[in-house]
This record gives sequence, C-alpha cells and structure tokens, in this order.
Amino acid sequence: DGSGARFALRFSMLDPMPPGLLFEIQASPDLGLSGSWRTVASKTSSAAWAGPASASVSTPSGGKVTVTVSPSPSTPVLPQQWFRFRLSSF
Repeated sequence: DGSGARFALRFSMLDPMPPGLLFEIQASPDLGLSGSWRTVASKTSSAAWAGPASASVSTPSGGKVTVTVSPSPSTPVLPQQWFRFRLSSF
C-alpha cells in the first residue's frame, strides 16, 4: 500500500534452548516457487540470534522467553511476504 509499514513476528520459546538444535525463521515472496527460502534470523543453543533481521528477547520466565523478530531498516518492503519456522538438529 506504499505506507512503508513493517512487520514483526512475536513468539515464545524455551530458554535455554536444547543443545544440538538450529531454529530458523525463513522468508519468501512466493512460498519458494521461484527461488529458495532465505533465512532472516537463526539461533542455536545458547548462542545469540543471527541474521539480517533483528531479534529482541524478553527476560526468561518459567523456562521461556518471548522473542520479537523484525526486519532491518534496509530490508525492502515487499507487497507480499511468507514466513516459516524451521527446526533442525545437527
């Protein structure tokens, strides 16, 4: 709509995260039809969040934290964007 509005994803997760897991938030403008999904934020075990999106984490409470992931200001605003959460072991 040209407003330049930005999204944010907010979710709860275990803290600490179990070892040996990779948690990724991935994005695609077309559900991966014309290209692969790209990782915008990722986390492993006790490591900090990484990726082009920023992540803020609440104070742990009851073994969980609330995470808010939002794009960096330099990320272009797309008319349509799909997201998925991917969890894998290594």
